[in-house]
Amino acid sequence: MNTLASEAAVPQPYLQVESLIKRFSGEGHDLAAVNGISFAVPKGRLFTLLGPSGCGKSTTLRCIAGLEKPEGGFIAVSGQMQVNTAEKVFVPPHKRGIGMVFQSYAIWPHMTVYENVAYALEVKRVPRGQVRERVMEALDLVGLGGLEDRPAPKLSGGQQQRVALARAIVGRPNLLLFDEPLSNLDAKLRERMRHEIRELQQRLEITTVYVTHDQTEALAISDTIAVMEGGTILSMGSPREIYGEPGNRFVADFVGLTNILRGQAVSNSLPDGTGRVDVSFGKVRCRFFGEIWEGDEVDVLIRPENISVSHSAPDVVENVWQATVDQVTFLGECQDCNVKVQDQILRIRVNPALELRVGQKVYLETNPHRCSSIRTH
Repeated sequence: MNTLASEAAVPQPYLQVESLIKRFSGEGHDLAAVNGISFAVPKGRLFTLLGPSGCGKSTTLRCIAGLEKPEGGFIAVSGQMQVNTAEKVFVPPHKRGIGMVFQSYAIWPHMTVYENVAYALEVKRVPRGQVRERVMEALDLVGLGGLEDRPAPKLSGGQQQRVALARAIVGRPNLLLFDEPLSNLDAKLRERMRHEIRELQQRLEITTVYVTHDQTEALAISDTIAVMEGGTILSMGSPREIYGEPGNRFVADFVGLTNILRGQAVSNSLPDGTGRVDVSFGKVRCRFFGEIWEGDEVDVLIRPENISVSHSAPDVVENVWQATVDQVTFLGECQDCNVKVQDQILRIRVNPALELRVGQKVYLETNPHRCSSIRTH
C-alpha cells in the first residue's frame, strides 16, 4: 500500500483541540475547568459543546478564541498552530481570524446597525472602499438589509442578535464561535433563530463551534455534539447517536427524557446484540452496549416515546407489561403521562388521540432494539 497516498486520503481536521487543560485558582487549590479534552472538527461542520452550567464548555470556547490562556494542550486552525503550551506558542485573539457571537449581544447603543457592523472592519484596517460593500453583504445575509441606518436601541432582541452575527461574519473569519447566543430570546424566536444560524452556517460553509446548555438546540443544529461534565467530554457523536446511544447514565439523563431502571443482566449478549435484564417489575430484553455479562449490574434506558400503549394486550409476549395510568398531561402534540408498573413509575409520551384517564389499566410494549442497557459504574 502507498502510505503517502493513504495518508492523503484521510481528511485533516480544520479545528484540532488536543489535551486541553485550563485551571482557575480556588481557595487554596486550582480548579481544572477544562481537564484534558480533545476533539477535531472537519471543515464546514458545526460542532456543539453541550452541558450544564460550570461544565467547562464556555471556557473551552474562550481558549479557542484566545480569551483564556490554557495551561496544557494545543489548538490548531487550518493547520496553523494557535496554542501549543509545550512550545510556549500563544497567538493573540486579534490574529486568529475568528468571529465570535456572545450571549450578550455587545451591541454599541450609540451606533447605527451599519456602524456596529462596520466597526469590525475598521479595527482590521480594511480599505474604506471595501467596507460598505462587505457590510451590506453581511446585513443581507442575516436578513437586515434596509435597516442599516436604524439606531441599535430601536432593534428587537432577534434583530440585535442578527447584528452581532453580521459583525462576526463580516470579517470573513476562518472559524465562527457561538457562546450561548440564543439564551436571552423567547422560545419562539429562539427556535427561529437557531434555524437561521444553521442555514447561514451551511450556506457559508464556515467551520463553527457552538456552546449551549439547551439540548433541543444542540440536537436541531449540530453535525456533532460533545456532551461535557466536570471539565471532560463524556460522549461525542451525531445528534442521533447522542440521543439514541448515550453510552452513560449522565448523558442519557441530560439529553432528552429517559426512564432509567436499575437491574441485573440475566444473560450474555445474544447474536442480535440484545440481552435480558431483570428489573423491579420483570424482565426487559434490550440492546447491550459495551461488555455486559450475566450477573452485571446495569441501567436500562427507555425513552418515553419508545413505549407503545394500548387498551388490550398485544400479540407479542416479550417486553409487555400491564400498567395503571397515574397522571396525564395534555401538551397539544402529545400526552405526557406517568404510568405505574407494579411499584415502578414510567414516563411515556403518546398520541393525543388515545384516550387515557387516571386509574385506567393499559398495556405497555417496547421494541428490544429501541431500549438499551449500560453497565453501572
